[in-house]
Amino acid sequence: MKQLLKDILTIPAIALKEHAIHSALAQFAVQHNLKFQQDSAGNSYITYSGDESPSVGRRPLFITAHTDHPGFIVTEVNGNHAICEFRGGLSAEYGKSEYLCVYRIASQDASIAAIGKAQVQEIMTQGTSPRQRIQGATVLSEPGVQLEVGDLLLWDVTAFEISNDPDPKILARQCDDLIGVVSILQTLKKLSETSSPYSFTGLFTRAEEIGLMGASAATNSSILPTEAIVIAIETSSGAGGRAIQGDGPIIRVGDAGSIFTPKVTTWMEHTASNLAEKSDFKYQRLLMDAGSTEATAFFRLGLDTGALCVSLGAWHNAGPNQKIVPETVSLRDTEYLVELLSALVTSIDQYDEATELKREGQIRHTEKSVALLADHPIQLD
Repeated sequence: MKQLLKDILTIPAIALKEHAIHSALAQFAVQHNLKFQQDSAGNSYITYSGDESPSVGRRPLFITAHTDHPGFIVTEVNGNHAICEFRGGLSAEYGKSEYLCVYRIASQDASIAAIGKAQVQEIMTQGTSPRQRIQGATVLSEPGVQLEVGDLLLWDVTAFEISNDPDPKILARQCDDLIGVVSILQTLKKLSETSSPYSFTGLFTRAEEIGLMGASAATNSSILPTEAIVIAIETSSGAGGRAIQGDGPIIRVGDAGSIFTPKVTTWMEHTASNLAEKSDFKYQRLLMDAGSTEATAFFRLGLDTGALCVSLGAWHNAGPNQKIVPETVSLRDTEYLVELLSALVTSIDQYDEATELKREGQIRHTEKSVALLADHPIQLD
């Protein structure tokens, strides 16, 4: 998986400029003999079909991640200066004097290439203190670099690295949410290589960072059926003690906007618990309310929805002392996430059973409670 992490996490992408990522997704599908589709909004779908004869009543399963990360796009050029729009969310305390890597998308084949660097001269803000956010910036290109309208500018930090710690960390400019993308791709690869009879579709959405756009649009696509179970994958900020890196992927019961479908959460927890009983697998079950995610869009638009994430350090590259740094996630958490996703795909037939087992357990507890309380009546005067 390390090579796949490097291949995907180093591809530049911001909202509405995710061309290179989706090109890589199409190539991955061809390489692994998987079905590739795109909807009218440009979201990509990769399907592993299994035995192509699912049992009666088996729900279609879609596992989704978004393909964009916060960054700048050049909107106006004046010599070696440019005005840029910021697509994403980040406090306006960040960015001043930071360096940016400049990328250009080729018009003929949508390939993307690094062409040099630029430095932020001034941050333009929106909102009011203390919640001012970056709206844009004026930048100065380095000598010999001629900026053009449409160029992408991403923070000049480590693009990808894995630490040598006992619990290795992935450091990257774009963990959010390309870690989710890699986790789905690795699951597709794993099931196809083992010829699993179970099918699922990876849904790779656009423009999450500017308002869950791709996820919302996907619900209008005939590719995503209304009876589908959707699991949204994210990297979510563990700041403030929300989660511990290295303690496993997180079954996310909700976010800042919603609590997700309880039946989906119950099934995921049942599957994770079974894994933990048989191996050294670890997982967490938490709210993770630092922000709203695509799971909220799917849930509010009527789909049975669950969410998984891994704990993210330096959310949107926000480091200590208002400095831009690489994002971080635990490599072990990411590997466990793939293990859980694979188990969910192959335990889809237990979707109803998991809730029924909980209900039966509660019935037994109710019978015990009634008997105990009857033996200890309250005597009122």
